[in-house]
Amino acid sequence: MDVFHITFIVLFLAMAAIRSYYRWQGRAGNTSERTAEPVATAIKIFVGAPLMLGILGYLIRPQILNWSSFPLPAAWRWAGAAIVAGSLAGLMWVHAALAKNFSSSLRIRSDQTLVTSGPYRYVRHPMYSAFLLMFIGMGLLAANWFIGAGGVLLVVLFMVFRTPQEEAMMVNAFGDQYRRYAETTGRFFPRLRTHPTAIV
Repeated sequence: MDVFHITFIVLFLAMAAIRSYYRWQGRAGNTSERTAEPVATAIKIFVGAPLMLGILGYLIRPQILNWSSFPLPAAWRWAGAAIVAGSLAGLMWVHAALAKNFSSSLRIRSDQTLVTSGPYRYVRHPMYSAFLLMFIGMGLLAANWFIGAGGVLLVVLFMVFRTPQEEAMMVNAFGDQYRRYAETTGRFFPRLRTHPTAIV
């Protein structure tokens, strides 16, 4: 095991611990019905599952993914580690802001509130942004295009197909309050434009 592999393991386990804790916390007292997500399920099966199997293989025996590795200077790999660490901090910030409102599936709790603090003050979907940066960093840290490109593809597909559903649910739950909020925030990254974004 080299130092980059060990660093990858530590950061990946930290991510898994963060997600597991907040997922368990979000389930407490949540009796709302889950919305069917056939497209998201297909993405998880055909993109997410192979990616996770590849990452698990890399964690146990990195040589398994030698076919998708590429030479990368140590400085770039450490930069990848820094990006992953930063995205983990961002992920914790997102979860702390969401608190009990977090759910890994599409649903609106009976006691759901519109979160506009923390990273949500600037971005409506900062969790996707954090995961996008995380997979870019993981690809650099592992010097492996399958991990990086596979992770980016997974997140982008969710951005494209799931985000509109999420925003429609929020409009249905919060109406004009959410529309006004959307006018002052970016979808995935802080807005550079000054004119409002239409949410219907």
